Amino acid sequence: MSLDSSFNPYASPQTSSAIMEPAPSFESMPGVRRALAQTRPWLIALAVVAILVAALTAFGALAGFIVMFAGREPAVGILVAGVYLSLAACFFFPSLFLIGYFSRIGGYLQSDSLPSLEQAMKAQFRLWFCLGIIGIIWLVLVGGFCLLGLALSAAAVGARGF
Repeated sequence: MSLDSSFNPYASPQTSSAIMEPAPSFESMPGVRRALAQTRPWLIALAVVAILVAALTAFGALAGFIVMFAGREPAVGILVAGVYLSLAACFFFPSLFLIGYFSRIGGYLQSDSLPSLEQAMKAQFRLWFCLGIIGIIWLVLVGGFCLLGLALSAAAVGARGF
């Protein structure tokens, strides 16, 4: 075993210059600020549209219930009202998250700080989480209704003896 004369176990560690380059500072990313500023008007526009659709859908639920109840079909009226009210909720609650994201972006644009940007990103996460949950629920409901429709169709065909 030979000793290398260039090896010094007590020397400071050496690193490459690529590792030591400073990361870009937060202030040097104007693209993030510009993208969020351009997103903000669309958020409030979509929130207003969603609230209007939710209100019209809730009005449709009330109208459907009244018409069915007046026609001596209260069970159908309750079912129609329930479906329409659930549709209204699917528009109303995401609109609240859109408004929250809108306001958090406004907070970031005013303060230009990392904590406010983090709050905006958390608000965006809550929006997508809400939409994901609603999407999964509706996928399960629509799939269930399709299976129910197929089962009822098969039972009707079986009862006729085809």
